[in-house]
Amino acid sequence: MRQTPENETDSTNTQVCSSEHAQPVAGSSSSVASTSNTLENQAYSRQLVQKEISRTIDDLGIDKKQILIITTDNALNMQNAVKQHLGLKYFGCFAHTLNLVVEKALEVDTDLCTILKPLQEVTQQMSGEEYVTGSLIIVYTRVLLTVYENKIPTTIDPDVAISVEIIVGQLKKRLGQIEYSGTFSICSLLDPRYKMHCFKDKSAAEKAKKTLIELVTAEINKKSHGIRSASPQPSTSTSTSSEPFKDGLSIWDNINEMFGDVEQTQFSPQASAITEVQRYLADRLLPIKDEHGKLLDPSD
Repeated sequence: MRQTPENETDSTNTQVCSSEHAQPVAGSSSSVASTSNTLENQAYSRQLVQKEISRTIDDLGIDKKQILIITTDNALNMQNAVKQHLGLKYFGCFAHTLNLVVEKALEVDTDLCTILKPLQEVTQQMSGEEYVTGSLIIVYTRVLLTVYENKIPTTIDPDVAISVEIIVGQLKKRLGQIEYSGTFSICSLLDPRYKMHCFKDKSAAEKAKKTLIELVTAEINKKSHGIRSASPQPSTSTSTSSEPFKDGLSIWDNINEMFGDVEQTQFSPQASAITEVQRYLADRLLPIKDEHGKLLDPSD
């Protein structure tokens, strides 16, 4: 006996199909009998199932003592009707049991595919980037941790939930300190789409900023040293003219003597570097995606 699935009948009819198989008895000619009944607009209560099974047994003229076992689907109301109220031996339909096994496996597989989708998206995005992807490692690591720690629905299969915990643990183990990576932190900081906003740990962001200032300072020092080396040095000799007032007095005659070295003595590569970095960070972020949802290339 089985409950007909909804896709095999309409919304107002429910069908009970029964098939009884009798072993031959010596001196008689038993045959296989089958019958089916349609129950209209009635719920599958335990009492209804019990009533229909009893009626089927009576219609076939079978004594309950002749029934070795009744096989139905695995619904609890079916089990209760057969075992508790009819007092007959019950065995769940093997085919239906296998269907339930597959159904459970499919539920797990569906949930597993769902939780693996973010990893697939990141992998495809990183693999398809034409621009250097070093600046995206911190961004995507943070996004993945956010998704797996805060966005996974509580309705997923418990076995799949264990997989989520494993994913979070592996992300933290392998990429947990990525924000403190000198190389990738600078890459992310110099990506005009993210700058300091991609860092979850503010101390890591400040460390990256400090490192960037040091790098810019060194570069300014290098360039300014080259400029000073190529520039002619001002003469330090004093005038020995015996006619100091030949051209008359002028305020411009000694302007270099008073201020010629001011720019060089006050020039600070670090201050210039701080200014440059602050100006860059204060500038607006570039859009992350275009109108088609594709990540923009900062090099364009």
